[in-house]
Amino acid sequence: MMKTSRAVIVTCLLTLAALNCVSAIEEINSIKDLKRIYSNKSLPMHSLTLLHWFANNVDIGTNNVVRLSFNPNRDFGSHRYCNYERLLPSAPQGYQFYTVGNVNQPPGDIDRKFPEYVLYPRVRESRGTGRNRDRIIVSVQAQTVSQVYLTQHFRQEDNRGSEYDRDHTFNISTNLLQQLRQFSFNDNTQSLQELRDQFDQHITDNQLNDLINISGRDQAPLELLYLIVVPQRINLVEVCRPNRRWA
Repeated sequence: MMKTSRAVIVTCLLTLAALNCVSAIEEINSIKDLKRIYSNKSLPMHSLTLLHWFANNVDIGTNNVVRLSFNPNRDFGSHRYCNYERLLPSAPQGYQFYTVGNVNQPPGDIDRKFPEYVLYPRVRESRGTGRNRDRIIVSVQAQTVSQVYLTQHFRQEDNRGSEYDRDHTFNISTNLLQQLRQFSFNDNTQSLQELRDQFDQHITDNQLNDLINISGRDQAPLELLYLIVVPQRINLVEVCRPNRRWA
């Protein structure tokens, strides 16, 4: 009887440990959190571009309900994710996990018929560089999203196959998606100044003007997001000023 009780206790402890391991996924709730994550973790800019792309390819209702604007079974190379390695907490009943972000997926009919359904060039530029590791995983039921995660595959040299790296997996809040949507592509200089003032007042007017001149007004919101989240890129803007011979 005592052996049985011990076995039950051990089983319960192991179950609790597994549940804690699955649930211990850090949430990114704001751009301020993004800055902290990028300063503490080794994350490629590709993952930030992927997040920006996702935030601007979903619909968010007034009640903060997130809905996909694309087919997770097909568009952008997205497909089912079964969570076999228990990377994530179980999806709510009736929801299924899908993953998106693989730039090596061959173009489908949706790409040819609707070019606007192709991932950003900046997302796809990782093709062939060995950096095609970042993914977004969502739990979806009838286009309604209940959970959003940013993750990445292990490196090839880690010999972990197609597993995802738990240490680089984050829960993405609706609030962060709303903030990222403020950086949608546009040519409104005034809105860029307002975003700078809201999220990073250390970026000077000269740096903002250099950014616009280098990237173009319509692409500047994404470049501004880069500068806010990864301030070290300001040095790159300084180097690439248009009035320099080798810009």
